[in-house]
Amino acid sequence: MIDFTKIQTTPVPPPIKTLQNTNVQLTKENKMMRNIMLITVGMGIILYGYYHFKKQKNESNKKNQPPRG
Repeated sequence: MIDFTKIQTTPVPPPIKTLQNTNVQLTKENKMMRNIMLITVGMGIILYGYYHFKKQKNESNKKNQPPRG
């Protein structure tokens, strides 16, 4: 069995600690950018659907109107 009382702990070297901190910051930035992209794509889909619906509604109104004259 291993005697845990005799194991020496060493601090994390500075370069590794810097990399870990940078990784945490980049992960937060990536989540924020993903959310912004999802919102933008969602708004684009909604606008496309709105204009497509509006176009169909205008075309159906033109068909149902009596000729002018």
